[in-house]
Amino acid sequence: MKKSGAEKILTFLVLSLKKQGHVVSVVTFSDGYYGSFLRSSGIAVKVLPVGSLNTFFSDISRLSKFIKFYKPDIVQTWMYRGDLFGGLAAFLAGFRNIYWGVRHGAPSYRYEKFFSLLLILLCGILSWVIPRKIICCAATGAQKHRAFGYDISKFHHIPNFCDSKDFGAIQKNQLNFREIAGFTDASFVIGVIARYHSQKGHKLMLRAASILKDRGLKFNVLFVGDGIETEYAASLKAYIVQNDLEGCVSMLPAVESIERVYHSLNLTCMCSIYGEGFPNVIVESFCCGVPVLTTKTGDAGLVASSEYWHIDPITPLNLANKIQCIIQSDKCDLSRRVMKSKRELESKYSKTRFLELFTEVYEIG
Repeated sequence: MKKSGAEKILTFLVLSLKKQGHVVSVVTFSDGYYGSFLRSSGIAVKVLPVGSLNTFFSDISRLSKFIKFYKPDIVQTWMYRGDLFGGLAAFLAGFRNIYWGVRHGAPSYRYEKFFSLLLILLCGILSWVIPRKIICCAATGAQKHRAFGYDISKFHHIPNFCDSKDFGAIQKNQLNFREIAGFTDASFVIGVIARYHSQKGHKLMLRAASILKDRGLKFNVLFVGDGIETEYAASLKAYIVQNDLEGCVSMLPAVESIERVYHSLNLTCMCSIYGEGFPNVIVESFCCGVPVLTTKTGDAGLVASSEYWHIDPITPLNLANKIQCIIQSDKCDLSRRVMKSKRELESKYSKTRFLELFTEVYEIG
């Protein structure tokens, strides 16, 4: 369970169900940050790695035996691979109270890798048979998955939550992460908080940065997320060097205290070009009082409802223009806009409502 938004939401759900008195066990393909965290919180966590296509049937068999042993009342899977393996294993073990968890807002025939696309299409076929219900974090999810063969009559929309208490208690500590990244306290820092993946638009941000640099604007870019340091050397360094961006771009791996990163930023950019469900980064940034520019993929345009925050169309030039507008904006007006968006998010997406919706869907209230 990597340190990412989807796993964070699942962890909250698991711990909340435990507090309500339910017995919850977790099966994960890899332990990671949240696997260890759940185990330390008293949750039974079983790691069952799944391998290649050659071991598909043996992996399903192992998982099926585990599910038979625990005899759960509800099987909740999470994300496409979990839906396929967990759903199929539970079904073959004789269980029918199966709930899939779709965290992808808008899969793409154009951008998905071959095996990812194959996985989505297989899930689309099996969606007519295996899950009782499909829980999707994106309001647009059902219609977007229709093109991949899904039974959209089973979809239930449960958006993620917004709770500024998770972030508001941390005081601004700009100097800390700015020093780590090599920036000064006076720098205008633009953050991209995302694991490294073609979906997340890191190169879009770099192309926009090149435009801004040519215009003579002073700024720094901070990339934070899983895979950033490894993939940086392989895929992004050449572009950074060619465009003379070494002095203004820095990268950090995923960090535990993500709120301290947000408090080090002047602006967050959610640059995903496809596939987002409910982008947690938008909620988290506004909760920290930091403005967010976002593309409109998935539910991003609904979460950040004001067009003032939208990168539309998704082009480096448009992103550069929007960033320049933020840099040169009146600070009081910008602060008012951020606070308005924060209040809207808090009223629409509460933790209480999130849990109520899951309870209703599970029919355990």
